[in-house]
Amino acid sequence: GDDGVTSPQVQIMAQMSDNQNEVIKIIHKEQSELVQMIRREQEEDKLAQNKVVQMIRKEQKEDKLAQMAQMAQQSELVQMIRKEQEEDKLAQMAQQSELVAQQSELVKMIRREQAEQKTLCKEFSVIIFVCTTLAVMTLVQLKRS
Repeated sequence: GDDGVTSPQVQIMAQMSDNQNEVIKIIHKEQSELVQMIRREQEEDKLAQNKVVQMIRKEQKEDKLAQMAQMAQQSELVQMIRKEQEEDKLAQMAQQSELVAQQSELVKMIRREQAEQKTLCKEFSVIIFVCTTLAVMTLVQLKRS
């Protein structure tokens, strides 16, 4: 009698224990699958982050190169402007020296003309003296006769 009563209970308990073990196995299996999924997603996230970091670094390098190119262009422009300024300065200096040469030529011409005028004045005074003398002599001869 006793064996008959306990036996089904033992069987049920053993069955429940088996079921629990089965459930625990399933839960462990699902947990390990979840852990693997999470790890895979973390790795994918890490890879994606690395790609983003690489893209950002690439863009930063390109920006830096663009800046350097711009700086090079600016320095070329500065050099061109300086060269033009130097050429302008040289042209101004050449113009000034030409103006000085022209002025000195004008001064020489003016001095020549002044010298010619002095000579003419002397000649005129001689002519006036001669004419005056002739006039006086003529008057004297007219009075005598």
